[in-house]
Amino acid sequence: APAPEPEPVKPHFVKINKATILEEIYEDNDTGTNGKYSYYVTALMSKDIASTPSAYASVELTDTYPPEIPSNLVVFKAKGYMLLMWREVDDKDLSHYKIYRKVEGDDEFRLLADNVKDTTRYQDKRVRPGRKYTYAVSAVDEKGNESAYSNQVEEQY
Repeated sequence: APAPEPEPVKPHFVKINKATILEEIYEDNDTGTNGKYSYYVTALMSKDIASTPSAYASVELTDTYPPEIPSNLVVFKAKGYMLLMWREVDDKDLSHYKIYRKVEGDDEFRLLADNVKDTTRYQDKRVRPGRKYTYAVSAVDEKGNESAYSNQVEEQY
């Protein structure tokens, strides 16, 4: 005999509105970044009497938003390297930073370092005297969304 069909899993619901809603629209601004969200509506007849819940509707959300853009990037010439420092990005799902560099004469930035974690500093030890370098930093979240470049800084080594 074939196995019986499993019962569909019903979502666990939590009341999300704080006050009575008189409009036909409600905007849920606290969904986080990923997941499946299901909703239903009831009408209140009085403080303690509610209608039967409506059928529920579900939506699947995917994080497509990049983290904040790193800011306040500065560069300092040091002995044997260029030191980059920037303000930390405050993003719950920040994964890492990417460092980009243009050497004088280059038209576009090239990826210098990927996966810079747990720091807001980077030492570029691949520098040569007499050359001008331009740097930018981006932030990447756990879903791989990458921010735009930070402010650009340049320094002659």
